[in-house]
Amino acid sequence: MLKKNIIALFFILIFSFKIVLAISEEAREALEVLKSTDTAARRRASSKLAELRSRETIPALIEALEDEDFVIRTNAADALGNLRDRRAVEPLIKSLNDEKRSVRTSVISALGFIRDKRAVEPIINVLKNDSDRGVRITAAQVLGVLGNDGAVKPLINALSDKEKRVRAQAARSLGRLGAEESVGPLGNIIDSKKETAQVKKYAIEALGDIKTAKSIATLKKLLKSDDLEIAVIAAISLGKLGENKGLKIALKGMESDDIKIRRQAVTALSYIGVKNKDVIKAIKKAAKDEDRRVKNRAESIARSLNIELEEIKE
Repeated sequence: MLKKNIIALFFILIFSFKIVLAISEEAREALEVLKSTDTAARRRASSKLAELRSRETIPALIEALEDEDFVIRTNAADALGNLRDRRAVEPLIKSLNDEKRSVRTSVISALGFIRDKRAVEPIINVLKNDSDRGVRITAAQVLGVLGNDGAVKPLINALSDKEKRVRAQAARSLGRLGAEESVGPLGNIIDSKKETAQVKKYAIEALGDIKTAKSIATLKKLLKSDDLEIAVIAAISLGKLGENKGLKIALKGMESDDIKIRRQAVTALSYIGVKNKDVIKAIKKAAKDEDRRVKNRAESIARSLNIELEEIKE
């Protein structure tokens, strides 16, 4: 029996070795093509290198960040992000000044994957100064991923960005960072008559990731909003913070004709986790909802709260 296991292991190792060799050969071929004068072929090769995720290609990919073709520079940044190797951090930071937005966006994303703190200040600079909206959105997103306290103030400042999607992403990232000092500015966004509904919703969601007396008080106040969707989102955030004060609003949302609000309301119930006769009634009704997302979430809540659902006959 032992002999058979050793033989089997031997063949597995040989097979694995062949796969490694095959991948390395593919990488070498792509690297050779990258040296050609055929732009289309070089682009395909750089894309292939991004797929292969071979660490032996890192020096060539770093060099490709300065290629004359912007598609190749973009692919190189994507590949380096996939590889998550810290050797690429400084070259990627240098490429934050690339003239092409696609390159800058891919570089920021790559730095987000690598998660090296050296990237925080350069990306903050991009958030403050880059002229492209999409690049600033990516910068705001990655600053939330990097989890550095130094990003809090720049993200708070980004709540005043002229582009609403930048403001929305800044709010989401502030929620990720969970800094108490961002509660006030997020509350100001919610109270602003000039702010869009979508940005306000992201700010409310962000408060659900920051457990302070002030964030809870702000969310409880929002339960009285004339906008049912705003109130239900506040109920979700309170539920995430372990508060059940949004139960009444969540149940009201379950009766809405708006599918989006019903989806949000059933999500609120899942976070709140209270079981009473009104919740049981709402969950049983939601389990028959025409919307599959509402139905599936209701069934999940029923299982977690031990609510017995009626069998639905086909």
